This record gives sequence, structure tokens and C-alpha cells, in this order.
Amino acid sequence: MTRVFDKPEDFAATALSGFCAANADRVAQVPHGAVRARPGPQGKVALLVGGGSGHYPAFLGYV
Repeated sequence: MTRVFDKPEDFAATALSGFCAANADRVAQVPHGAVRARPGPQGKVALLVGGGSGHYPAFLGYV
């Protein structure tokens, strides 16, 4: 992607909304973010990777 066709200030929210829609079995959108769609396995920990939205969301959905 080399262009933002909508308002640039809406890019991160729009990208997150699309990711949540495409992965509804794994994540659910909440105000200002996303959460797991279902509880994780008992005794396991979560790993979060933050890539930000400024240099394309390169790590979104990777882990």
C-alpha cells in the first residue's frame, strides 16, 4: 500500500476494524482497540507485538 484513500487520521482505526472483521474468530473490536474473542488456555501467557500504525501495521496478526 502506498496511498491512504480515506482520511489519514482514520487510518489506524480503519485498519484495525478490517483486521477484526477478517479475524472475528480470534479477535473482537472494542472502543480504541481489540481483545481476544475467547479466553486463552488456562496457565498460558499472552504475547503482544506492537508495530504501530505509522510505518504500516507490519506485525498485525503475525504472532
